Amino acid sequence: MNKTAVVILAAGKGKRMGGEFPKVLFKLGDKPIIDYIVETVLKLGLEKTVIVAGFGKDQLIGHLDKFNGLDFAIQEQQLGTGHAVQQAAADFVGFHGDVMVLNGDVPLISGDVLTQFISFHKESDSGATVLTADYDDPTGYGRIVRDQQNRLHKIVEHKDASEEELKIREINTGILIFRSGPLFDNLSEIQDNNSQEEFYITDMIEILRNRDIPVSVWKTPYPDQTFGINTPEHLEALTGLL
Repeated sequence: MNKTAVVILAAGKGKRMGGEFPKVLFKLGDKPIIDYIVETVLKLGLEKTVIVAGFGKDQLIGHLDKFNGLDFAIQEQQLGTGHAVQQAAADFVGFHGDVMVLNGDVPLISGDVLTQFISFHKESDSGATVLTADYDDPTGYGRIVRDQQNRLHKIVEHKDASEEELKIREINTGILIFRSGPLFDNLSEIQDNNSQEEFYITDMIEILRNRDIPVSVWKTPYPDQTFGINTPEHLEALTGLL
């Protein structure tokens, strides 16, 4: 799995969690949320692992000092996932390979699923691949919109979705992988013209499609592994799954 790197997004405060420290430092079971995903990723032996820190960055970086092989990028203002990846771009100057983007609040994702996802992306020869899942209750998640040939058309965030799009149960898990060239060559094209006024990394899908760069989808058969933690209720639910 050489020539594959990862960016882990961990800059958020997590207002709905009610804490005054980075959301990913809340404990799930006996250790912080971020530890699960960092441990999983490091076991994959990837080329580079970059953590994007922001709110409470010193506390987060200090906590992660126990792990070897991590690099850090700083997102001073939390302006969305696309903006977060932009802050990590300097770490990839001269890198030619694939860059996987993960959220730091998805602790149950397994190395097996990530390995299958990376392998599918490489075999598909796509500019980008999105890891999706079917949720019984997709509320709050970005929806996967497919075209008439069942190919990925775009990802629409919940708050920007139409009434028809809200009926879609296939969601974006927040786990994506890009060829580094198409990603960093087009990253500046992302706009913040949405209800949150944020720069979404998911907008890269439509940007790449408009440039005739192939994009693909890999749906995991294990949706429970992709649940994120945004509220105390989510934390409680994942504690039960854990």
